[in-house]
Amino acid sequence: MNLQDLLSCNDIRLNKNDEVLVTVDNVKLIFTFSINFSLITEIILKCKNYKSNCRIIIDTRTEKVIAIETQGFKEEKIKKVISECFREKGILYKQI
Repeated sequence: MNLQDLLSCNDIRLNKNDEVLVTVDNVKLIFTFSINFSLITEIILKCKNYKSNCRIIIDTRTEKVIAIETQGFKEEKIKKVISECFREKGILYKQI
């Protein structure tokens, strides 16, 4: 699964500048990202316009998201938006 497919939903998208845009309560948050590839891949999102960080952990063997951690501005709502995106795609483990 490529990053464009992974981060494309109603309120989440990847723009041409390789930034992730997340819309929460009509507020657009712009995130830069870094990826640590391994069996358990980690995507780290750092917000450019608000104080917010997000960590997404993916089991690459099953292509399932096993953890989503958020800190900072609107952290619970950001986590909910990201979780819902992955749930719609069927790649979110049920216990999250």
